[in-house]
Amino acid sequence: MNISLKIKILLSVIMAGLLVIVMVFLLDLGPDQEIETENSIGQIAFILYDESNSVVLADDLKFYENDTLFTLLKRHYTLVCANQFYKADPSCSHKFPNGYVLLAIEDIESDWYNTVLTIYVNHERANYGVSMLNLNDGDIIEIKRTDYDE
Repeated sequence: MNISLKIKILLSVIMAGLLVIVMVFLLDLGPDQEIETENSIGQIAFILYDESNSVVLADDLKFYENDTLFTLLKRHYTLVCANQFYKADPSCSHKFPNGYVLLAIEDIESDWYNTVLTIYVNHERANYGVSMLNLNDGDIIEIKRTDYDE
């Protein structure tokens, strides 16, 4: 019976190790990779709205291979992200399992509890956040400060 118990413990340790390795690769908690900005692969229209639906920013932005909406916005604007406690972090040093959580772009701020920055792609609410959104040439990306329950 001792051999059986030792085998069970060994298999449990191996499985736990494999689970950690899979999570690291799937969750992409590592640092963002360097983006080469010599040859753009497309351009998006970016529009930022305040809570009264007034346009605050409207720019055409070129994007590059491996860009996400987060890396593109970080390159062009002042961002504030959420830390692990959903408090403002201008360094954007905390990356959640699904990427970064934006609390502010330039002067448009949210508090995450009552207001949020909602992303729209081609006038439809996005299914993904700034770190997981695929960019396509000609997309219209809009971010609006909205009430949390909208």
